[in-house]
Amino acid sequence: MLHHLQSISGALSTNTKLPILDNFLFKVREQELTVIATDLETTMITHLEVQAEGDGDIAIPAKLLLEVLKNLPEQPCSFRVNLELFEDRERGGLWATSDQTLLARMKDDYDGAEPSGNATAALALAELGRLTDDPRWIDASRRILDWLGERMRRLPQAVPHALLGLQRYHEPPARLVLAGPWPSQDLERLRRAAGSVYRPDVLITRADGKHPSEFVRSLVGQAKSATAFLCEGNACRPPIVQSEDLIRELKGGV
Repeated sequence: MLHHLQSISGALSTNTKLPILDNFLFKVREQELTVIATDLETTMITHLEVQAEGDGDIAIPAKLLLEVLKNLPEQPCSFRVNLELFEDRERGGLWATSDQTLLARMKDDYDGAEPSGNATAALALAELGRLTDDPRWIDASRRILDWLGERMRRLPQAVPHALLGLQRYHEPPARLVLAGPWPSQDLERLRRAAGSVYRPDVLITRADGKHPSEFVRSLVGQAKSATAFLCEGNACRPPIVQSEDLIRELKGGV
């Protein structure tokens, strides 16, 4: 696992304004794990066989995961994605640990030199919900933001990352879907054109038959060649095939 992740870690950005790019994207399909790292200019992908209980996608903080794996002996490792282990359904927010035997557990709500875990989770879950169209992740993001609400009202300067998560939660679900034969120079040309315009509100994803969003999968059959669909929710503008047209549309807003 560590060797695979290190082989693609060079694609991670060291100075990004999009926190989601600090993560590895794990995609599990039919006992195969695909891990993706990108800075929107360069994308690197690795594959490995795993034993999985089901298919799914999750974004995992890359730096933290690499540090943890470096300190583990060479042995099989297991990942369990279960939000309920960390969520305080009674009072709100996420615990810093899932260990319920501790006398005290922390729930950080202050964005210091590094964003708080709760703010990062709220933003990541909101992004994951937009990517997959799965309301579970949107609802989970909302519950964390509800818990952070009083802190944001009383001391907003202390929680800038939480405010970013709140903004992302309330923004219209704008996304740019790239469809067509992959890999291809034409699709890469459209991706680079999209990356040349600063639009942090637009989520960029590629349509294929295994995408977790049913709507995104539906666009696969509409693209015989490299095509970009600029969408808000499930409503898209006319298909775009030229880089110049895509740049103009992105600069004009969704």
